[in-house]
Amino acid sequence: MTATPTRPATAAMTRALPVSRHPSLAYAIWSAAQRLLAGLLLLLLAPFLFLLYPAVRLGSPGPFLYSQMRPGRDGKPFRAYKIRTMRVGADRNTDAARSVRSGDPMVTPIGRALRRMKVDELPQLYNVLRGDMALVELVPNHDSAPTSLSADARIIAKALTSAFTA
Repeated sequence: MTATPTRPATAAMTRALPVSRHPSLAYAIWSAAQRLLAGLLLLLLAPFLFLLYPAVRLGSPGPFLYSQMRPGRDGKPFRAYKIRTMRVGADRNTDAARSVRSGDPMVTPIGRALRRMKVDELPQLYNVLRGDMALVELVPNHDSAPTSLSADARIIAKALTSAFTA
């Protein structure tokens, strides 16, 4: 049996080959399914979110929603939304990446319960609906968080979609 010689790829051949990270049809179906599910969940949870609104607003002064810029796919930033569980200005702390511990005075009383039940993450369904996040993938760090990732890990993380995983 003789091996058939292979021709080297020419510049014209390689230009004709589509380069895509995602198979277009499979990715489109996956993305549409996630967006549909996020939309349905938002509709179902809307009454619950409306009931939470006065509790959060009465618990401490400030807005109901907290938003923060996060890195998304290919490093493109997007605004992630959460229900505010901390006092206004807590994000301006010089130690931005500090972890919130039990009994942290910056967490509001209602915020403590919302964090424990992961309810503060529900507005991120809006980000999934917009296509900024996926339902299940890596959770993006906020821009001010220090990163100790290697260069290779940063390249991989940059390529991944942000996600709602709570």
